[in-house]
Amino acid sequence: MKSKFLSFVIAGSLSLACLSYISPIKTQAISLTQINIPELSTSSSDETFEAFLEKVGNLNIDLLKDKFSKETYDKIYQKISDKYKSQNKSYSEDELKLRSNIYASYIFDLYNDESNIDEAVKYLGLSINDMMEILTSLELNLSPFDLELFKFKFTSLLTDPTKLSGEDSEIYSLIEQEFVNEFKDFKPDDMRGSINLFWAMSRINLSKFVLEDRVKMLKNIPIDFESFQDLKALTISGISDEIINELYDVVLLRNADEDGKKFWVDLLQKFINQGKSFKDSINDIVNRLRESEEYKTLMGKNLFN
Repeated sequence: MKSKFLSFVIAGSLSLACLSYISPIKTQAISLTQINIPELSTSSSDETFEAFLEKVGNLNIDLLKDKFSKETYDKIYQKISDKYKSQNKSYSEDELKLRSNIYASYIFDLYNDESNIDEAVKYLGLSINDMMEILTSLELNLSPFDLELFKFKFTSLLTDPTKLSGEDSEIYSLIEQEFVNEFKDFKPDDMRGSINLFWAMSRINLSKFVLEDRVKMLKNIPIDFESFQDLKALTISGISDEIINELYDVVLLRNADEDGKKFWVDLLQKFINQGKSFKDSINDIVNRLRESEEYKTLMGKNLFN
């Protein structure tokens, strides 16, 4: 898969009055350079989408007992039906079966035809929250890693920028504008898919993961570890404690200890009081974390090989 580089700046200014809550739009000036942005595959399936839907609609659930139980499938069917009913959408029994089969096929990875199964997920017309609510209702004993990975995949597939609001909408729009300006050779569908992928990566939350799952999650995204850190620094917001917590999550791959957090919160405050920009303050802290013995030891473990 080819890669391109994204370089863009979110510009702004930071006053001392803004320190208690740092907004990624109004107060941040982060430059994100040399991030590998994967182009979506342009290869097409040999099977038409219509033929794929017909195949999925004819799926014999009784032959898939090694994948999931009939009870699980019945829950999917019921939850899918309830979702559409709550949205005042009426479908025939056959259509509800097709849509339930699509959901089951995606969750249990029944097909290798990525382009068609991804398109089928969009065909459902459900939101990211809808998809996650159905998933959690199935009581599959999924780990935090599994849930976050599904959320990441749903976000990259289903994000509708017209339904974002506030800072989310502003950040998404800036990402979109930069892609349009920098990658004019992208096809429209690839452009939207790449923007959504970048957006989905910025939404990943590692705070509830053990180290092993943090590494697994990062291996499932198409940018390198330090590029991910830069991406998270770009979109970071909140009070100082929350900012330092997230930097620990994405640089040292652990939750912040109280003494360490106090040190970095105080240092962030000191930088701001000295008139250093938010961009430079965050970059300084990230670089210092990367220069720490703990980070060097972490990288010495070759976790991402």
